[in-house]
Amino acid sequence: MRKGLKRFGGALRRVATVGVTAALALGMAVTGPVSAIAEEVAGGTVTTKDGVTLSKTATWDDEVADQANVELSIGSTESKDKVAVMFVLDKSTSQGMRDEAAKMLDYLKGKSNTDIIYNVVIFSGTATSTGWQNIADDATLDATKANFVNGDTTSGTNMDAGIEEAISQMKSLPADYADAESYLVTLSDGITYVWTGDDGQVKCVPVQGLHDEDKVESAAQNQVDTWDMMYDYGVGIEQVYGTFEQFLSAVPGKMNTTESDGHVQNYYGENSKANPISTYIYDAEKQALVQKKYACGPEFAMYESATGYASLVQQFDHAYAYAVPELDSNGNDNLSNWNGPSGFPWGQELMTYLASLSDNGAENSYYSNADADKLFAGIQDQILYEIESGTVTDVIGNDFDLAGLDTIKMSVGSTELKGTVDEAAGTVTFGDKGEYVVSYTKAEDGTETLTWKIGAPVESANGVKLSYALNLANKSTVPGTYPVDTNEKATLTYESTGGDRGEGTFPVPELSYTVDALDPAITGGFVAKKELVDSDGNELDLKDGQFKFQVKDAEGSVIDEATNDAEGNIRFKKDMTFNDAGDYTYTISEVNDGQEGITYDTDDVTVTVHVADTDDDGDLDATWSYADDDMTFTNVSTAKATVPSTSTSNNGNLPKTSDPTSLVGAGVALVGGLGASAAGLVLRRRNK
Repeated sequence: MRKGLKRFGGALRRVATVGVTAALALGMAVTGPVSAIAEEVAGGTVTTKDGVTLSKTATWDDEVADQANVELSIGSTESKDKVAVMFVLDKSTSQGMRDEAAKMLDYLKGKSNTDIIYNVVIFSGTATSTGWQNIADDATLDATKANFVNGDTTSGTNMDAGIEEAISQMKSLPADYADAESYLVTLSDGITYVWTGDDGQVKCVPVQGLHDEDKVESAAQNQVDTWDMMYDYGVGIEQVYGTFEQFLSAVPGKMNTTESDGHVQNYYGENSKANPISTYIYDAEKQALVQKKYACGPEFAMYESATGYASLVQQFDHAYAYAVPELDSNGNDNLSNWNGPSGFPWGQELMTYLASLSDNGAENSYYSNADADKLFAGIQDQILYEIESGTVTDVIGNDFDLAGLDTIKMSVGSTELKGTVDEAAGTVTFGDKGEYVVSYTKAEDGTETLTWKIGAPVESANGVKLSYALNLANKSTVPGTYPVDTNEKATLTYESTGGDRGEGTFPVPELSYTVDALDPAITGGFVAKKELVDSDGNELDLKDGQFKFQVKDAEGSVIDEATNDAEGNIRFKKDMTFNDAGDYTYTISEVNDGQEGITYDTDDVTVTVHVADTDDDGDLDATWSYADDDMTFTNVSTAKATVPSTSTSNNGNLPKTSDPTSLVGAGVALVGGLGASAAGLVLRRRNK
């Protein structure tokens, strides 16, 4: 750390700022108090890509001078976290999955730090929803858990209807939950083949298979098998279009042609199989032309579902889409619906694409019914917890020092935890089981670091907070306002509730303090003494103006000139002003003007002026001193000796050097404007 050389003094003001920049003069360290003029907060809040809330702030202490209080937190600081959860479930979703979803709602209900509403949308050929319900409403929650399935299921699988219902329900989200953290959970095997048209009717596309001479061999169908009639069994999107994105780009043209040619029908209408698309079972060339021109029902349904879901997820903070297979007769995952010889691989492809638009991602799109408890436990943890565990590394700023381990405090929600300080180890431990440990280290270069290990899950609405005090170590002496960062960098590395690892960076709080200018010190001119002796050392009389002298500053520039009087006094008339505290050095020298028979004194007299606010009154004071207490110039005359002066009368002038008892008092009298601050001057004659 940089250490101070001199105190500049005066009043220092402090304010908190964010992003303050200034080009200021070179500063020197200050000792003494810094008084606050405003209680402002520096810092802010950020959210990681995983939704982890990180906050860091700093304020100047109102009572302890030069001390800043820093707080950093993980998780929401609100007393209750508002949450909105929506489920979009396929009617084919297993009872086991629905049971686990119900258990999740039951668990969330027991968390007092959350204010949760939920909505369950279930789709078959059509879709229904529970509407937005408060989880605290026992009667409604019990009914939802007991009937976690659409009681009025209809034939067909219409994911588009479920998505459209979800979009509609988001429009009726209660106003006081408009800013709630929102979650969307979509579960389906993706095997959808009807959709909802602009007129609100459920639509389908009938397809028939022709034999030779356009004879019908396969009667018109309007359900999932229409895909097989168009492309064959076991064929997926990848084989027909390449990628799902390419499918979304290519299929709209085919859909337009199919509709304009009158092949789209109302699924629940009397003529749902009228005007079917004709495919050619034994004529590959004709069949290829049909495939290129028309879209079957599953293609319509997948397109509407994919584009609708892309719109729906934009309305949620977090979304999860999972491909969940139906159960077979033995209660196991019926994977053959996707990858069997007569399966529909495009169902899983659709869900994988929806997952790619969601938080879980395409690589985590599949979930077995056997792992239903893990699926919902993971989602419930995402809702309730910010992180599973983590470590905060907080590097303290260069302008600050930690005020002490005993200033480190921690709380969970509104509850402050008791800390155990180990000075020898440099640690503070919190929690009944030592779940939280803060370690302090100081490197050889002076860098101070706090490492906060978090060994327990952090609840979203019951966040953890760490606070500590810092002492301002480096303060400028030059008037101006100075921004100071409380830390160089603070980062959180963590494991999320889903098992992933992440990292986030806290904001850097920037405080500032102001140094006010002090009133300058003004001094009278320097004084010195002149004597003339013969070659035997006998003192000779002087004449007014006989010899000339100069004062030079530290750069060697002449700043004042004077001559001696007949009594040997040298008085410089230039007053000097000092605006800044410090030590200033000057030299007094005699000018050799070549007088005949005179050997000039070539030694310089060094004067040091010390400027400081010695009494802390906001005014600078100046005192000067002579090197070796020497202020006399002595010239030697080689001319014929004259009778030495025997005068003892000084007529109010400086005493001769032969009267050492009175020299100090006279030297003090010549200080002029310095007053009592010059009383320490000790003047004596140099030995020649």
